[in-house]
Parts: sequence; C-alpha cells; structure tokens
Amino acid sequence: MAIRDLDFRGFDIVLSSSSAFMKSIQVPKHTFHLCYCHTPMRFAWDYDTYMERQSNSGLFKRLLKVYMQQLKTWDQRTSKNVNQFVANSSVVKTRIQNYYHRDADVIFPPINTSRFTSSSSIGDYYLIVSRLVSYKRIDLAVEAFNRNGLKLYIVGDGPDRKRLEGIAKDNVSFLGRLEDEQVTGLMAQCRAFIFPGEEDFGITPLEANAAGRPVIAYQAGGALDTIIPYVNGVFFEHQEVDDLLKAIYEVESYAWDIDQIMGHARKFDEQAFMIQFKQYVEQAYVNFLKGE
Repeated sequence: MAIRDLDFRGFDIVLSSSSAFMKSIQVPKHTFHLCYCHTPMRFAWDYDTYMERQSNSGLFKRLLKVYMQQLKTWDQRTSKNVNQFVANSSVVKTRIQNYYHRDADVIFPPINTSRFTSSSSIGDYYLIVSRLVSYKRIDLAVEAFNRNGLKLYIVGDGPDRKRLEGIAKDNVSFLGRLEDEQVTGLMAQCRAFIFPGEEDFGITPLEANAAGRPVIAYQAGGALDTIIPYVNGVFFEHQEVDDLLKAIYEVESYAWDIDQIMGHARKFDEQAFMIQFKQYVEQAYVNFLKGE
C-alpha cells in the first residue's frame, strides 16, 4: 500500500532497485520504468527453503505459506508495471523468466575494490561475513570446522546466532558486527573466504577477492557468475559437510596467485558498473520512446 501511494508524475525515467516490493511502483504511461531486480521476492517464491530452519511453529509456517500464495499472485500481477527488467545475475534472470514470464538482461552489481588491499601476512583462520539467518547455511560451515578443528571467524549477527553458537566448538569464533576497516583487515589475512549458501549474487566473495583471497563457494546461485575454479576460488557441489571439507583441502593444496584474484575482482568495480549501467539505461529509454 505504501509503494502504491508513491507519486512519480513529472518524471521521464524511474529506476527501481528491488528484491521484493519496489518493482510494483506505478508510473504514468509516458514514464519509462526500469527495474534492477536482485531477485523476485525470495521469501515467497522459495518459501520452503527460506523457512525450513526457522524456529517458528509448524502452524505458523503453514498459515504463512497460504498468505505467500496470495503474495506470489500479487507479485506476478505487479511485474507488468515494469517496462524493462535488468537482473543482477544469471540465476535471477532465470527466475524472472520463470515467475514473471519476462525477459531480462544481466548487469552484475558493483563492488568498491579501492576499499581493499592485499596482505603479505596470511593468518591461520577462515572467514565468513554474513547475516546469521538460517537459509545462508552458516550451520554447514560450523559443522565442517567442528570436524577439521581449523579456526573459523564469523562476522555478523542475526536471529540464527544463538543456535549456531550452541553447536559450535571452541575453534569457531563469533565476532558480531564489526567496523568496515576491521572486516577488510580480516579479509586480507584470511586463508580463504567461506560462502556456504545460495545467494542471488553475493558481494562478499568478490570483496574477499579484492583483498586477494580465494573463495570456497557452494556451486549455485550468483556464485556461478563470479567464481572461476582455481582462478579466484573453488566450488563444492553439495551442501554437505564432506563436500565442504574436500573444498577446504583443495584450497590449502593450491598455490594461489594474489594478483590474478584481485584482477578478477576489478572486473566488477564500481566504475565499470556505472559506465555499463548508464549506457544501458540510455539505450533502453531510446527503445522505449520508439515503442520497441
């Protein structure tokens, strides 16, 4: 209701950035609406995965699922308010096609590579930087490091923190929320960055790359667009402890080229994004005016 009340009269172009509701804004017919879509609302379209490890009661989950069916219908209907979709990853492009029956071009999100520097001194720990919510599968990493005994630092907070702390051994440390400078320092000196969940794109792995460190990522979602095996990281195929342990061993046994890792990250830098996105919007608006 709040979004519906926004007034966009008097604008030629409106850009929305949406992971749920913002793509549903209503603009006049003569106004061009381009939506940069980070995903169709994940909590509705992938409800079971999103909620499976939440601690809510079974009754609450069943009632909420009924509401999500209505929300998906609304989401499909309001997708028609968009003149042009741009997806932030290949997997999101596929979701837009499947859920909205619309085509989308892909422009990857930007990272500020200038924030990060490499370090000649590498520590004895692995690193996760994430919101602590169940679908991000931080529990998988905790279980893996419980078994191998290596140090794992987890930066971030969220509703799943108490449960994760309850299953973690002493070699797994929860650092909470840290200042940006502290995070960049940890990234530069970690042995590798762990990315155990399926994300729509995933900024933090590329930030770790910008600091010269390799990434261990689950082979799904946005990581498929950003991780090149043995260039800037490795994949593990299944969200299982044994698969993740094997990937950790692969990282330890490979000689990583820091300059190559950082060079890969620079392909996603803010400056490159701004040039590409500006050119895309200009051409898309010309096509809109032509009725194409």
